[in-house]
Amino acid sequence: MDWLIGIGRSKLGNSSSSSSTRTTLRSNDDNQKPYMNDRDNLGNLVSKVTKDNIQETVPAPMGVDINEWLATNTLSFFSHISLIYDSLNEFCTPNTCTTVSTGAPMNFTWVDDRGKKVRLSAPQYIELVIVQIEKYVTDETVFPTKYDMIFPPNFLREVKKIFRMLFHILVHMYQSHYEHITELQLLSILNTVFIHFMYFQLEHNLLESKEVHPLEDLIKSLCL
Repeated sequence: MDWLIGIGRSKLGNSSSSSSTRTTLRSNDDNQKPYMNDRDNLGNLVSKVTKDNIQETVPAPMGVDINEWLATNTLSFFSHISLIYDSLNEFCTPNTCTTVSTGAPMNFTWVDDRGKKVRLSAPQYIELVIVQIEKYVTDETVFPTKYDMIFPPNFLREVKKIFRMLFHILVHMYQSHYEHITELQLLSILNTVFIHFMYFQLEHNLLESKEVHPLEDLIKSLCL
């Protein structure tokens, strides 16, 4: 995935987020969703690649273990989504973003170790998401990197969990920080990552239709 958005690294700056690699329904009120006000241009705002180019990259190459392919791409999506979100630090605060999801039929809540749902501000929630994903991807029993280790039987389930959490970050960036992303000239990068993310999860059946509903209008606008 690095080849897709490497051109945007200089705009994002030096982020402190994880940069691990493998082996190291459109709303009834579009005014509530700024990205829908720009829907005529959304399809053109992709980083120097076409959707066909992106779609060609999502199947596992012949001879590549499917778990290895899922692991490599999961790490890459995590790195790049975290990197884009880090650029919004000054805009995404507990005071400005009291919830993760706005104008959607659901608000995301964190479930603690005791199974209790906790309502958090967006930056609090996303910080916990990033910490949780970092635990997964640095756990050798879940994401093995050594030659003689194998992926656990529940690996696909863990990947689906990570993709669900990453999608929540994407929802928040589009719904609450679209103008900021545009001002920072990162929209083409975000759109490229989002299109790749959606094609990849569709190819490997990583998210349920109900889980992508908060951005269904955007998905339709991008013809994904």
